[in-house]
Parts: sequence; structure tokens; C-alpha cells
Amino acid sequence: MSDSGGGVSQVGGVEGGGGSMSYLREDPWVVPLLAASCTNVAAIVAFEVYVVIRSLRGNPSRRHLFLGQCLLMGLLLCSLSGIPITLEPSQLTCAITRLLVGVSCALIFATLLVKCVFLISLNAGVYLPAHYQGLLLFFIV
Repeated sequence: MSDSGGGVSQVGGVEGGGGSMSYLREDPWVVPLLAASCTNVAAIVAFEVYVVIRSLRGNPSRRHLFLGQCLLMGLLLCSLSGIPITLEPSQLTCAITRLLVGVSCALIFATLLVKCVFLISLNAGVYLPAHYQGLLLFFIV
């Protein structure tokens, strides 16, 4: 009986604590996914800074800025969803992954749908106000 208990604790000690306290998985796809995700996040944040600076300098149409910002937010969340995938599985990382992937995809496709409805309504001669677009986006998500 003591051999069985000792073997289990040794295996648990070797697998559980080893020598490194790494929070990342040890699969070969982790580093490329983390690099691509961080690169996308940096590019989206840089573009967002450019859009904000450009909108503050000039006199843009504010009514068309909302859906673009929502689309950028969805793309940012989608890029951020790659980070918890690279972490060791736990209840928290699984919950974050499920939440980010679902919300980001819903936000991206809802924004594209609202933009499409807006363009179709413009073609028909009807202008949809910004608050209507926001409500439509909210209920689609």
C-alpha cells in the first residue's frame, strides 16, 4: 500500500510542479497563436488611436463612426480571445474563452448586418438615424 501511495505522489509531483511554473500550454501551436493574437491586438489598437485622433482633428460625420467603432471592438475582442486559449485549461480560462468567442463573433456579424441594413435603406431612400442603428445592433446581439 505504501508503494502505491508513493508512486501516485511522485507522479503528481512530477506532473504538477515539475520545475517551471508556466501558465502556458506546452503545445507547439501556443507561441505562434500568442504572437499572432498580440500582433493583431497591437494593430487594432494603433488603428483605433489613428481613428480617434483623426476624428478629433477634423469634422467627421459622427453618425457613421458608431458602427465602425463597434466593428473594431468586435475585432479586438476576437483577437483577444486567442490569449486565454493558450493558457492552461481551467474553469476560468474556459469561461473567458467561451464568452469572448461568442460575444466577439456576435458583435462582428451584428455590426455587419446593421451596416448592410443601413446601406439597403439608403438605397431605398430611407435614412436610419443613429439611435435606430444602435437599438438594432443591441437587439441583434
